[in-house]
Amino acid sequence: MKKLMNKKVNMFGKSVPVFVIALLAIGLVSAALLPYFGLITGDAIVSQSVTLEDSPIPGEWGGNFVAGKTIIDCDDDDSGHSLKNHADVEVTVELETTCVSSEDCDGITTEVYGILELTSKETVGWTATDDRKATLYYTVVGDEFKYKVETVTGDLTDYIVVYYPDVNEAKDWNIANAVNLGAVTDVWTTSTLATSLPKAGDYNANPNEGDSYCSGENGYDYFEHCAGAKIWLMPLTDLGGWNPDAWLFETDLIVYSDTTDGKIMLPANGGGFNFCVENDFAINLVPDTYTIETKILPVTA
Repeated sequence: MKKLMNKKVNMFGKSVPVFVIALLAIGLVSAALLPYFGLITGDAIVSQSVTLEDSPIPGEWGGNFVAGKTIIDCDDDDSGHSLKNHADVEVTVELETTCVSSEDCDGITTEVYGILELTSKETVGWTATDDRKATLYYTVVGDEFKYKVETVTGDLTDYIVVYYPDVNEAKDWNIANAVNLGAVTDVWTTSTLATSLPKAGDYNANPNEGDSYCSGENGYDYFEHCAGAKIWLMPLTDLGGWNPDAWLFETDLIVYSDTTDGKIMLPANGGGFNFCVENDFAINLVPDTYTIETKILPVTA
């Protein structure tokens, strides 16, 4: 060992004892540490959480219009564009409309509102009948829930618009839970509602697996949206009673966000709404080509 310590070699232009080189080598070996004790890995194929249903591309419209015209885009089948949340958590979105032209777009007003078909149903199997049908147009987001009703068939005189929440998974048909939103009318009307839909505690906002309102999971409903709020039409005299043969029931579930910030909350696992986009062109609008886009934007903060 003494001879080894006295032995020297030339390294980087300097005479270095062999013993020092041996220590350096030991140091290099001891620095080789494990990067981890174990590893779990996998590949995630991610699908889009919120989609514009039945539309491989965003909805499109166009044509030559005379100033003063109103264009209502409710999709090809007049049931509205369908916005749906596929995620298993609540998702927030907002709608934004932009207009591009060589002129000023101030003469164009865009409104987005929900659309819901309502119909009479037979109470065995809850299949639709042709006795009474109506279309409800309603506010999707805002500090007031406004609506109007277009009667398709039947007499809806003295009928009211009702929000009906199920308070538990038993769906015990407690009509005392119904909320009267106001009279059926064909002009835009401000309702008595002072909360978002579906409201807290409504079982339909997040039904159990296998009990949703789409794909026949609950045994009879094949709605577009699996979670949300129920809207009915009934005679005012039936409020608090049970007379389903005279009522109009939902054909889908809806959402409404009671807020002024434009943010719309979509319930998890299939929540969403059908909607229309209405563009009003002022009578004195300058002739030009106007490109109008309504986008569905994710809210991430």
